[in-house]
Amino acid sequence: MSSINLKDEVQKVLASEWNGFVTRHPRLAEVIDQQLLVAQAVASIADDPEYQRALREADGWTGRRPSPAN
Repeated sequence: MSSINLKDEVQKVLASEWNGFVTRHPRLAEVIDQQLLVAQAVASIADDPEYQRALREADGWTGRRPSPAN
């Protein structure tokens, strides 16, 4: 599979959106454990069939057998 550090990518996205979230939902932001949020998001994404398919396709594997040579 393609080499991707999913946790790092999720942390980057969360960091880029966090200040806006805090502005919109300050009380909720106070009680959210960001590390737990990252861990739960990573687990959810990693288990997603579409995510797994995208990684396989990025590596050129589609799960289909190649056509026989003529």
